[in-house]
Amino acid sequence: MKSFRLFTYMAALGFMFLLMLSCRPEKLPTTVILKPATTPGNTSSEPIAKPQDCRGMYVISDKLFVSSVEGLFWTNDFGKTWSKVEGLPRGASSNIYKNPRGIVFAGLESGGLWQSLDSGKTWSQSLDENYAPIGGSPFTVHFQGDTVWVCVALASNKFAVMRSPNNGEPNSWTQVLSDGSKVVYSGIISIDTSMFIFGHTGQVYSSSVSSSFNSW
Repeated sequence: MKSFRLFTYMAALGFMFLLMLSCRPEKLPTTVILKPATTPGNTSSEPIAKPQDCRGMYVISDKLFVSSVEGLFWTNDFGKTWSKVEGLPRGASSNIYKNPRGIVFAGLESGGLWQSLDSGKTWSQSLDENYAPIGGSPFTVHFQGDTVWVCVALASNKFAVMRSPNNGEPNSWTQVLSDGSKVVYSGIISIDTSMFIFGHTGQVYSSSVSSSFNSW
């Protein structure tokens, strides 16, 4: 009986080993949605515009928005077809955000924050291209009522936190925090009437509603 069990165990191990060899990475199926493809019957080698490198996604109404290295796309048929968002500058989008007021924001990797008041149909620039996401990663965006906070990279390897009290309206932004020691601001949270901003090497800055978040 023991020899039979040992034989069965060794046979199972051998089968699993052969299965692993047969499932080499080049034989694994690829993600259909993100793979370049051509339309049926189209002999052109030119791929359909689709998101290739997803940075972030958000569902707005009946649409799924996906930010990618090719820009911002949306689909309303579970990824069967994609449309590229018009009205944004060419280039990579870092992420998409929606505040409690229903305003949609799209961050651009090349710099700038754009907003849409109609669920992504039309766009206008909220924060110009002189303000970029830190390190090419998605913007750190925080919403607090009508106020929008964003951690940004400035020129000359400097960093800052910007604030708009008017839902990100253009020309409503002011610089709240900027440390001469080139601290990279990497996180923002609100707790009751206080707010905390974190630096990448352990710094913590705090402020409260009593100072209108002007003293840190």
